[in-house]
Amino acid sequence: MEYQYWLDSWFKPTVDNCKRYLKDTGTFALNIKDAKINSKVYPLEKDMVAMIIDSGFELVDTLTLKNIKRNFGSKSWDKHTMGTVDNTDENIYIFRKK
Repeated sequence: MEYQYWLDSWFKPTVDNCKRYLKDTGTFALNIKDAKINSKVYPLEKDMVAMIIDSGFELVDTLTLKNIKRNFGSKSWDKHTMGTVDNTDENIYIFRKK
């Protein structure tokens, strides 16, 4: 499936449903990190945040989720045994309806 098609056909309807069913005083939080698949990085954070804002939400805060290091996050046995892995932190974006 093509990345932009996935954003438009799955994520956009999800955002529209969140807007439709969320109370006016409710909060929409998105925990997201860019994805790397087969050496290609997909800018999920930038694209999803932009789509949410374009759908009528305002970004009110951004928090950082400090994840623990995951040894299985590395395909390299040397990294695994040394205890070094890629950064696993994620951002949490907080939105409200405009």
